[in-house]
Order: sequence, then structure tokens, then C-alpha cells
Amino acid sequence: MLLDSVIHFKNGGESYLNLEYRLKNSDNKYEKFLGTTKSIFINKKTEYAVTLLMKVETFSKNINHKSVNISKREREIIKLYCEGNEVKEIASLLNISEFTIKSHLKNIYKKLGVRNARELSSYFENFS
Repeated sequence: MLLDSVIHFKNGGESYLNLEYRLKNSDNKYEKFLGTTKSIFINKKTEYAVTLLMKVETFSKNINHKSVNISKREREIIKLYCEGNEVKEIASLLNISEFTIKSHLKNIYKKLGVRNARELSSYFENFS
């Protein structure tokens, strides 16, 4: 799977790549992880990729076994929000209204089964 992600981004893949990984833990046993990877481009050149991983058990527990479909815009908002930006700042950065940001956040909370910004940040801290 790691090879798939390397090939994807070496070939200029701009979208998110979602894969399931099997990684060995400290007890030398395999555990399943869900991962999402995104290329970071600088001057139209792939400079590096960022991958977030979450153990399947943790992921399943947090979303009650539902499939979660997070849109590209929602991912942008999550990233900016978890970086500590306020709704007003995110709206300005993305050139959309504060109402739209709040609406996206409401949908994100519902999809992920979280109730507030603290839980959203905690949810994504589990990836690392």
C-alpha cells in the first residue's frame, strides 16, 4: 500500500488517497490502520506528502461503523479549524461566508460524531 501512495504522488496525484495499512506494533503484531494522504505542492511541484493514520478499532468506535464521506471543502475547513483558526479567519481564507463555514462545521460534527471543536481536534489527534 505504501508503494501505491508513493506512485500516486510521484505521478502528480492532487487528490486525497485513502488506503488501509497493516503496520507492525511494538509487540511485532500487525494492526490495521486507515490512512489518508495528501500531496503538498510548492510552485506546482510535489514537495512532500502528509499522511494521517488512525487505528481501525479507534476509527470504527468513533464513527459507529458508518462510512464517512468528507468532502474536499470539509477537509480544508477541518485542517484550518484544527490549526486554531477562527470561523471568521477561515471564511476569509476560503473566500466564503461565516455562515457557510458554520454550516460545514455542523455537517462535519454530525458525520464524525463529535459535538464541538475540542472533540474535533481530539478526533484528529488520534491519527498521529
